[in-house]
Amino acid sequence: MEEDAQEELDWKKHEDEISNLIINEKKKLKEVMQHMESTHNFIASARQYKFRFSNLKNVKADEWVWIGQEIQRRRVESGKESVPCLLKRPLPEDRVARETARYKRRIGEALSLPALPNPAPDRISILTPSPIVDAPEANTDHQASGSRVSNIQTPLESSFLEALTQEPPLEFGMEMEYGASFNFDLQAVYSGVYMDEINWSEIRIRSPTPISIHAPNPLTSPQDLHQVSPFSLLNDFGMTRPQPGLLLLANLPWFRFQDALKQYAHNMNSIPSFPDSQHSTTSTVSVNLSIDIRRAALLGLVGSMLALPDHSHSCQPPPGLPLAHALVPERYEGELTQICNQILDPSTSGPSSLSLILSLAAYFASNNALDEVRMDNFVKWIIDQKCAVYLTQFLQINTSTSHAFAPQILKSAVRLQSVKLLTALMDLGVSFKSILPAIFDMDDLKFVKLAVSKAKPDWFTGNTGSRLLHIALRRKDLDLAQNLVDNGVDLNGTIDLCTALFQRVTSNDFPGVSFLLDHGVDVNKLSNPNKDMEILGRSPLAEAAWMKYFDIFTKLLENDASLDCFVYPDRMAPQTIVEWTSIHYRPAYLLIKTTRGVNDNRITIGDSVDAASRGQDYFRAYVERNQSQISTLHLEETLNESIILGLLIRVVVLLQYGVSTNHTGRNQPLTIAARRLSGNMRRTHCELLLKFNADVRVDCILLDVVDDVYLLQKLVESGANLDEHGPRALVVAAGGGHGASAAFLLDCGLDINTPGLLWSPLQAAAMDERLEMMEFLLGKGADVNAPAYPVEGRTALQAALESVNPISTTELLLDRGADVSAEPALIHGLTALEAVCHNWVCADTNRLAALCNRLLDAGAPINRPKGEPSFAIHGAILHGWDDILHRMLDPQRGAIINHRWPQKAVSDDKTKKHLPSWGAMTPLQLAAGLVRPTAIRVLLESGADVNEAPAYEFGLTALQRATSIMFQDIENVQLLLDKGAEINAEPAARGGITALQGAAIAGHITVAKLLIEQGAEVNAAPAAFEGRYAIEGAAEHGRLDMVQLLLNAGAKGNISRRTGFKFSIELAEKNEHFAIANLLKSYT
Repeated sequence: MEEDAQEELDWKKHEDEISNLIINEKKKLKEVMQHMESTHNFIASARQYKFRFSNLKNVKADEWVWIGQEIQRRRVESGKESVPCLLKRPLPEDRVARETARYKRRIGEALSLPALPNPAPDRISILTPSPIVDAPEANTDHQASGSRVSNIQTPLESSFLEALTQEPPLEFGMEMEYGASFNFDLQAVYSGVYMDEINWSEIRIRSPTPISIHAPNPLTSPQDLHQVSPFSLLNDFGMTRPQPGLLLLANLPWFRFQDALKQYAHNMNSIPSFPDSQHSTTSTVSVNLSIDIRRAALLGLVGSMLALPDHSHSCQPPPGLPLAHALVPERYEGELTQICNQILDPSTSGPSSLSLILSLAAYFASNNALDEVRMDNFVKWIIDQKCAVYLTQFLQINTSTSHAFAPQILKSAVRLQSVKLLTALMDLGVSFKSILPAIFDMDDLKFVKLAVSKAKPDWFTGNTGSRLLHIALRRKDLDLAQNLVDNGVDLNGTIDLCTALFQRVTSNDFPGVSFLLDHGVDVNKLSNPNKDMEILGRSPLAEAAWMKYFDIFTKLLENDASLDCFVYPDRMAPQTIVEWTSIHYRPAYLLIKTTRGVNDNRITIGDSVDAASRGQDYFRAYVERNQSQISTLHLEETLNESIILGLLIRVVVLLQYGVSTNHTGRNQPLTIAARRLSGNMRRTHCELLLKFNADVRVDCILLDVVDDVYLLQKLVESGANLDEHGPRALVVAAGGGHGASAAFLLDCGLDINTPGLLWSPLQAAAMDERLEMMEFLLGKGADVNAPAYPVEGRTALQAALESVNPISTTELLLDRGADVSAEPALIHGLTALEAVCHNWVCADTNRLAALCNRLLDAGAPINRPKGEPSFAIHGAILHGWDDILHRMLDPQRGAIINHRWPQKAVSDDKTKKHLPSWGAMTPLQLAAGLVRPTAIRVLLESGADVNEAPAYEFGLTALQRATSIMFQDIENVQLLLDKGAEINAEPAARGGITALQGAAIAGHITVAKLLIEQGAEVNAAPAAFEGRYAIEGAAEHGRLDMVQLLLNAGAKGNISRRTGFKFSIELAEKNEHFAIANLLKSYT
């Protein structure tokens, strides 16, 4: 039987190769199918591949459930986000976010029910960095006797907490059932500190001034309160000499909204429901919310801002006052507490409690403090309680807070596909231009067409129109696509650098391709889905050829698709479509010749490969017939293509004809066979080429076969240059764990320490966690303390400490005498202590800390050699290792603590993601940004400079970093100020901020007020490059009440360019914060 005939589908034979293509080479299914067909003539359907190998990339529903639960549990325990892995490879972040949201268990279930077992421990794993949230030391003296607590910082009183924590236990999460609750975790919105999830049964908050749960209704005037705050005087605009601090909070949108809500409160006893689907009239439905349901809602809104304990230490809140009071402005002392009490008061009517819950949600949403998941939970809660119509009436309260709230509700309604709520919002006149593409993705086609009918013509222009067309065609809704075309959508518009025609070709959508062609689409416009790899772009015709979609290929040719295009196979250089199809897709090639008459007599590489398949005599006659077109280079390329395709008969014919195995170009046949083939096919081709005198002195040939000791021996026996290529092959063998090859090369006399290379074999084995290989090499005499290569090198110990599983390898090296003080590489090097402190891939952080302590016990220096500063301290702060930080700052160790990190040498993407921002920073600046109160105090006590200048690029002083974190403890800010932090320190040249600008961006009302009262300049100049005035930053990030606060404090907008609030308005509108834009316009 001829070897080129199609193989029987022996899956077991090819299982390893297919797995390698999918996992290690990260090839797509179509690429795997193409490879197997061209290499082995192994033809199987996509369905067959998916049936057998889906477990290599797909994650099942029960696995997503477990991943979501485990991430939640680890977030509670460590305060950091985890990285789920499939077959030890991290899953894409966007996929994790999407799928865990889809299958998420309610947090209450995740924390209270027994942990689900990992359904696929051999495939699924999770890596979690160490905790980043410190447990502040207990402070039993919450307030000094006789001192007065500021009204805006009054803690929630005990009756409120007791009401919140009553049985039955609460559940909150995404999967909502009737009467279920929701959770708004505001901390997930911000990139600074991630605080623990709440264990409500453990919260204890003390109040120095308990207030009865039957306190006056917050919808009424506060004059009758026993404790009247000075903020109540804000209602008296007749005061002649108001205090500056009081004026800062005057006229906040939140306060105006509350005033408007009072006027609306009398009409809350009952609300109309949505019209019944079978009747045109509306009915009336009462709002009956049980205390449990109210409590669940309140916990979702206010609870996530309470001062939370570190559950590994104490149930008591940390020193300071509840963040709820710090983040929500109050006009009089205890206003928020009374709102919460009123919601939970059994005597409060359902509509009244609902209005108060909605008002709190409106505040957070209008200040951009709820992410999509939490917003969706809230809207679903409203729908589940059958209060959606009440919500639409509530949104008609004419204030900037409700105006900012409505678009957030609209976006959430689209994500939830709540057609009734969406229709009601549209009827209210809420603009849906920005979410029109999301509407197109909804399942309800009738509503989609309704939205199109309500859309304005200019909404279909530009990028939005192109996106809508892409979506309509993806849905295969040609009627909707026709509607868009009739509205003037650009057929040739691109999304992610791809045209609609290219996407339809890629999806094998013949009707969609025909629709576009019939309407005059540009058939030759290039797309570039891999813009970072391919510059020239792909044409629809080339993509149809690559995918082997013959019907679409034919249709494109019929519509004058140009042949002047390239196919981009998995190789260094592209090939013309004629050349590529002649080799890989003969039916398309013959169609081109038939329909276009393209060079009927021109000989292609594919023609020669085909001729070689017909035997030696035929091929010889073929060459003689076409000798004017067949050059030596042509024959060499024909041999290379035959090797790549694994067509052994053709290779034999070409070699017997006399085609040289040593080509004039770079692509040598022996190298191609060693790199592109695998298994027995690689061995056979390589041995055949050696028989025909292939030169074994080609560069890297030993490295290409180091995983196959049989081939390695063959090449060495054939004269491969061991002196030149052997040492590198030994390093690769050690790093890859190829014991037989390593032993063979050592027996050939190679130096076990391979001096002069980037890695020694032992260092490579340590880096790749090859414990057995390390033991073997050490037994053979490998130098455990071989120095690190000057550029990016590592000693064996440094390399081991950086790895995913450093415990066993590090302990082995330390036991064998590894030097903990070894010098790092000159460029991009790490000391042993830096390596362990900045290891973010090891999941066992406790044992990682133990390794760090062992290094310190062994005398590992904190500073680098020659007294240079080290960034090991920064790593200890990032990990939250307070005990280790104490040891590092022992005066006897002489640590340099006013040193910025990261410098350019270590400022890579892997490192940056563990930092609160890009800028280089001192340990104190880092601790301030991570809300590490213990580290802040220890560093200050050890002499850290509180006013160390920021790095020139995205740098921040300690105070600037502290104020820019939404969930910063205000006591940390006050501590820095008390220690002399400069309140108006200039921002870094690029991307810097002042302290007040940071608070404005974060939306922290209390911090901003504190700074202004202590002299912060409201109109301080921004950074020279990529900077923002305080009010511009607040507007850009959607902080409605902060914008008003800054206006009250005298914000003037862009002073340097004398453009006022123009740029602030532009930023607000660009980010769809239209209520803020309107507010600012009222001041122009």
